[in-house]
Amino acid sequence: MKRYLLIGCLAGASFFFGCQQNAGEETSRSTAREKEKTAKELEMYQPSELAQLMRRMYEENLALRDTLLAGKLPATFPKNFQRIHSAPSTSGEHEEATFKALAQRYTRHYDSLKKAPNPRAAKAAYNGMVQTCAACHQNYCRGPLGKIKRMRISAAEL
Repeated sequence: MKRYLLIGCLAGASFFFGCQQNAGEETSRSTAREKEKTAKELEMYQPSELAQLMRRMYEENLALRDTLLAGKLPATFPKNFQRIHSAPSTSGEHEEATFKALAQRYTRHYDSLKKAPNPRAAKAAYNGMVQTCAACHQNYCRGPLGKIKRMRISAAEL
């Protein structure tokens, strides 16, 4: 009888110590998963230079739109818009011929806007510039298309 009692105690002790080891392994695994998850959560999105430039262009174009809708020609133009040709993108996909052609078309509309003889011609050039933005964003990064389309000056306002 003592023998069965001793075997039962040893078996119970082995289960106890076995569970403790597994619990320790589980704790270390879950701690490692939590650290990995926390590290992923702390990784901040860093927009590329091109993305930052386009955000500034959006803000400046909205101000330009307001000026044109007021019936005025802008007194000054931002110089940073030309950087669209050289600002690095996140994935490097903007090295393609399609992007380069659309960037050229954008700067042609921008130059037409700067040389516009009257507000009506400036509005048409502005709309061409906005349309080029939309065409480019059809190919790359469709996210801002809604904002871009709202930038247009309607035919009634021309």
